[in-house]
Amino acid sequence: MLSLMGVCSSYHEAAVYQASLINAGTPIIHSNGFIQHVFDNADVNVRTIDGHGTFHAMGGIQCVTPGSCVDTQIKVKRILNGSFSGAETIRECSFPVRKKNMGLSLLKIEDLSKLEQGTCLNKGYAHSLFPLNVAWIVGVKSQPGWGGFMTSVMKNPGEHETSYIMATPFINLDPSNMSTIFTALHFAAEQSRKQKQTCIVTFDQPLFLKASDIVS
Repeated sequence: MLSLMGVCSSYHEAAVYQASLINAGTPIIHSNGFIQHVFDNADVNVRTIDGHGTFHAMGGIQCVTPGSCVDTQIKVKRILNGSFSGAETIRECSFPVRKKNMGLSLLKIEDLSKLEQGTCLNKGYAHSLFPLNVAWIVGVKSQPGWGGFMTSVMKNPGEHETSYIMATPFINLDPSNMSTIFTALHFAAEQSRKQKQTCIVTFDQPLFLKASDIVS
């Protein structure tokens, strides 16, 4: 009704605009941009009554620092036929079956006191991490919340760069499958190779354990 009155665009027009953005491709990242990839489970429409339209996939983002190195001024061409020929996709890669838990043997556990050697961590906070964790477990309310604690720890008078967050295409496979994780790692490695930089990928712990088996 509002669309017919000229107040806003119609749903069809909004859908065409969204499809045109997808078809336009991803923004250009200049050579001075550092990319960190983050992947996690992506569950869509999991609470539908009939269960239709529900799918589980692997979703990801690219964190580009500094954000100013991302050229977002791309030309968006209006599409009319619903074709997504220009949309970026991730090629699926199958992973051969191996013995599990091979990667765990390569993990290194670092002493938290080494965190003080960084320039962004306030001196003395590394030694207070353990007692603070105990205080949170027993319910002591005098300590700051996690957000406030991290803000205090990461205080730095130096300059900071703002990152630009870009979504990557979904990997339409079971997110806990080894081939899905291998596909995500392969995509991240290709993107990092284009930037001529070290590949850094972040997973949650269950996916990280499987990723460790893959790269071992």
